[in-house]
Amino acid sequence: MQYSLDSDHRAGPRPSYTELFLGHPPIKDALEASNKKNIVLLATPGTVESNHISQEIAFARLRGQIWPIATQSLVTLCESRLAGQTASFARFAELIDNHLSTQQRLSIDTVILGCTHFPHLINDLRKIFPSVENWIDPAKKVALQISSVAKTEIIPTNLPLRAVTFTSKQGAINYQQIFWKHGFGSI
Repeated sequence: MQYSLDSDHRAGPRPSYTELFLGHPPIKDALEASNKKNIVLLATPGTVESNHISQEIAFARLRGQIWPIATQSLVTLCESRLAGQTASFARFAELIDNHLSTQQRLSIDTVILGCTHFPHLINDLRKIFPSVENWIDPAKKVALQISSVAKTEIIPTNLPLRAVTFTSKQGAINYQQIFWKHGFGSI
Protein backbone atom coordinates (compact mmCIF):
# COMPACT_ATOMS: atom_id res chain seq x y z
CA MET A 1 0.00 0.00 0.00
CA GLN A 2 1.04 3.56 -0.61
CA TYR A 3 0.30 6.20 1.96
CA SER A 4 -0.90 9.59 0.88
CA LEU A 5 -3.03 12.48 1.96
CA ASP A 6 -6.68 12.38 0.97
CA SER A 7 -8.85 15.42 0.27
CA ASP A 8 -9.36 15.93 4.02
CA HIS A 9 -5.56 15.92 4.50
CA ARG A 10 -5.65 12.81 6.70
CA ALA A 11 -2.99 10.20 6.11
CA GLY A 12 -4.33 6.81 5.15
CA PRO A 13 -3.66 3.72 3.07
CA ARG A 14 -4.80 3.51 -0.49
CA PRO A 15 -4.01 0.95 -3.15
CA SER A 16 -1.20 1.76 -5.54
CA TYR A 17 -2.06 1.90 -9.23
CA THR A 18 -0.30 -1.44 -9.70
CA GLU A 19 -2.48 -3.08 -7.05
CA LEU A 20 -5.60 -1.40 -8.39
CA PHE A 21 -5.30 -2.35 -12.00
CA LEU A 22 -3.75 -5.74 -11.46
CA GLY A 23 -6.60 -6.96 -9.32
CA HIS A 24 -6.67 -10.66 -8.67
CA PRO A 25 -9.53 -13.13 -9.10
CA PRO A 26 -11.25 -13.67 -5.74
CA ILE A 27 -10.25 -17.29 -5.12
CA LYS A 28 -10.78 -16.98 -1.36
CA ASP A 29 -14.30 -15.66 -1.93
CA ALA A 30 -15.02 -18.65 -4.17
CA LEU A 31 -13.83 -21.09 -1.51
CA GLU A 32 -16.15 -19.47 1.03
CA ALA A 33 -19.15 -19.53 -1.33
CA SER A 34 -18.66 -23.05 -2.67
CA ASN A 35 -20.49 -25.93 -0.98
CA LYS A 36 -18.83 -28.76 -2.90
CA LYS A 37 -15.48 -26.98 -3.17
CA ASN A 38 -15.39 -27.76 -6.92
CA ILE A 39 -14.32 -24.50 -8.51
CA VAL A 40 -13.31 -23.34 -11.99
CA LEU A 41 -11.23 -20.20 -12.48
CA LEU A 42 -11.74 -18.66 -15.93
CA ALA A 43 -9.07 -16.04 -16.58
CA THR A 44 -6.58 -14.80 -19.14
CA PRO A 45 -3.32 -16.74 -19.54
CA GLY A 46 -1.38 -13.92 -17.90
CA THR A 47 -3.57 -14.10 -14.83
CA VAL A 48 -3.60 -17.89 -14.53
CA GLU A 49 0.18 -18.11 -15.01
CA SER A 50 1.07 -15.33 -12.58
CA ASN A 51 3.06 -16.24 -9.47
CA HIS A 52 0.47 -14.74 -7.16
CA ILE A 53 -2.43 -16.71 -8.64
CA SER A 54 -0.37 -19.91 -8.80
CA GLN A 55 0.29 -19.56 -5.07
CA GLU A 56 -3.38 -18.83 -4.32
CA ILE A 57 -4.44 -21.88 -6.35
CA ALA A 58 -1.94 -24.09 -4.50
CA PHE A 59 -3.33 -22.87 -1.17
CA ALA A 60 -6.94 -23.27 -2.39
CA ARG A 61 -6.26 -26.88 -3.36
CA LEU A 62 -5.72 -27.64 0.33
CA ARG A 63 -9.40 -26.87 0.85
CA GLY A 64 -10.99 -27.95 -2.42
CA GLN A 65 -10.63 -28.81 -6.08
CA ILE A 66 -9.86 -25.87 -8.36
CA TRP A 67 -9.38 -26.02 -12.10
CA PRO A 68 -7.71 -22.91 -13.58
CA ILE A 69 -8.52 -22.47 -17.26
CA ALA A 70 -6.51 -19.90 -19.21
CA THR A 71 -8.76 -18.52 -21.90
CA GLN A 72 -7.90 -15.50 -24.00
CA SER A 73 -10.49 -16.80 -26.48
CA LEU A 74 -13.28 -15.95 -24.03
CA VAL A 75 -12.09 -12.32 -23.94
CA THR A 76 -12.05 -12.21 -27.74
CA LEU A 77 -15.51 -13.79 -27.89
CA CYS A 78 -16.86 -11.21 -25.46
CA GLU A 79 -15.29 -8.29 -27.31
CA SER A 80 -16.73 -9.55 -30.60
CA ARG A 81 -20.21 -9.76 -29.12
CA LEU A 82 -19.92 -6.34 -27.50
CA ALA A 83 -18.96 -4.98 -30.93
CA GLY A 84 -22.22 -6.35 -32.32
CA GLN A 85 -20.73 -9.33 -34.13
CA THR A 86 -22.07 -12.85 -33.95
CA ALA A 87 -19.52 -15.15 -32.40
CA SER A 88 -19.66 -18.89 -31.83
CA PHE A 89 -19.18 -20.34 -28.37
CA ALA A 90 -18.18 -23.73 -29.85
CA ARG A 91 -14.39 -23.20 -29.61
CA PHE A 92 -14.69 -22.23 -25.98
CA ALA A 93 -16.84 -25.28 -25.26
CA GLU A 94 -14.11 -27.43 -26.86
CA LEU A 95 -11.50 -25.76 -24.64
CA ILE A 96 -13.54 -26.68 -21.57
CA ASP A 97 -13.89 -30.26 -22.82
CA ASN A 98 -10.09 -30.41 -23.13
CA HIS A 99 -9.67 -29.35 -19.48
CA LEU A 100 -12.55 -31.14 -17.76
CA SER A 101 -14.30 -34.46 -18.10
CA THR A 102 -18.10 -34.31 -18.29
CA GLN A 103 -18.28 -35.57 -14.71
CA GLN A 104 -15.90 -32.85 -13.49
CA ARG A 105 -17.71 -30.14 -15.45
CA LEU A 106 -21.07 -31.17 -14.00
CA SER A 107 -19.63 -31.27 -10.47
CA ILE A 108 -18.57 -27.60 -10.58
CA ASP A 109 -20.66 -25.50 -8.20
CA THR A 110 -18.63 -22.28 -8.36
CA VAL A 111 -17.07 -20.38 -11.28
CA ILE A 112 -14.71 -17.46 -10.77
CA LEU A 113 -15.09 -14.96 -13.59
CA GLY A 114 -11.45 -13.86 -13.56
CA CYS A 115 -11.90 -11.05 -16.06
CA THR A 116 -14.33 -8.16 -16.05
CA HIS A 117 -15.38 -9.12 -19.61
CA PHE A 118 -16.79 -12.50 -18.59
CA PRO A 119 -20.08 -11.47 -16.92
CA HIS A 120 -21.25 -10.40 -20.38
CA LEU A 121 -21.22 -14.09 -21.33
CA ILE A 122 -22.97 -15.48 -18.27
CA ASN A 123 -25.93 -16.96 -20.17
CA ASP A 124 -23.59 -18.93 -22.45
CA LEU A 125 -21.46 -20.01 -19.50
CA ARG A 126 -24.56 -21.34 -17.71
CA LYS A 127 -25.08 -23.78 -20.60
CA ILE A 128 -21.53 -25.14 -20.19
CA PHE A 129 -21.67 -25.19 -16.38
CA PRO A 130 -25.33 -26.04 -15.62
CA SER A 131 -24.71 -27.08 -11.98
CA VAL A 132 -23.09 -23.83 -10.91
CA GLU A 133 -24.72 -22.14 -7.94
CA ASN A 134 -22.11 -19.40 -7.42
CA TRP A 135 -20.80 -17.04 -10.08
CA ILE A 136 -17.96 -15.05 -8.51
CA ASP A 137 -17.79 -11.76 -10.42
CA PRO A 138 -14.89 -9.42 -9.57
CA ALA A 139 -16.28 -6.50 -11.57
CA LYS A 140 -18.07 -4.86 -8.65
CA LYS A 141 -14.99 -5.17 -6.44
CA VAL A 142 -12.79 -3.61 -9.16
CA ALA A 143 -15.32 -0.80 -9.65
CA LEU A 144 -15.33 -0.09 -5.91
CA GLN A 145 -11.51 -0.03 -5.86
CA ILE A 146 -11.42 2.44 -8.74
CA SER A 147 -14.11 4.54 -7.11
CA SER A 148 -12.24 4.71 -3.81
CA VAL A 149 -9.05 5.85 -5.52
CA ALA A 150 -10.86 8.29 -7.80
CA LYS A 151 -12.46 9.98 -4.77
CA THR A 152 -9.05 10.70 -3.26
CA GLU A 153 -7.32 11.92 -6.40
CA ILE A 154 -6.91 15.64 -6.92
CA ILE A 155 -7.62 16.52 -10.54
CA PRO A 156 -6.14 19.86 -11.61
CA THR A 157 -8.90 22.17 -12.84
CA ASN A 158 -6.76 23.60 -15.63
CA LEU A 159 -6.64 20.29 -17.51
CA PRO A 160 -9.52 18.89 -19.61
CA LEU A 161 -11.17 15.76 -18.24
CA ARG A 162 -10.56 12.79 -20.53
CA ALA A 163 -11.75 9.23 -20.53
CA VAL A 164 -9.38 6.52 -21.70
CA THR A 165 -10.46 3.11 -22.97
CA PHE A 166 -8.09 0.21 -23.55
CA THR A 167 -8.91 -2.71 -25.82
CA SER A 168 -7.20 -5.15 -28.13
CA LYS A 169 -6.41 -4.21 -31.72
CA GLN A 170 -8.80 -6.85 -32.95
CA GLY A 171 -12.06 -5.16 -33.98
CA ALA A 172 -10.80 -1.65 -33.16
CA ILE A 173 -12.72 -0.08 -36.04
CA ASN A 174 -15.93 -1.70 -34.82
CA TYR A 175 -15.33 -0.33 -31.32
CA GLN A 176 -14.63 3.11 -32.73
CA GLN A 177 -17.97 3.06 -34.59
CA ILE A 178 -19.80 1.95 -31.45
CA PHE A 179 -18.16 4.70 -29.38
CA TRP A 180 -19.07 7.34 -31.98
CA LYS A 181 -22.64 6.02 -32.08
CA HIS A 182 -22.89 6.55 -28.32
CA GLY A 183 -21.55 10.10 -28.34
CA PHE A 184 -17.85 9.63 -27.70
CA GLY A 185 -15.34 11.68 -29.65
CA SER A 186 -12.17 10.52 -31.35
CA ILE A 187 -10.29 7.47 -30.15
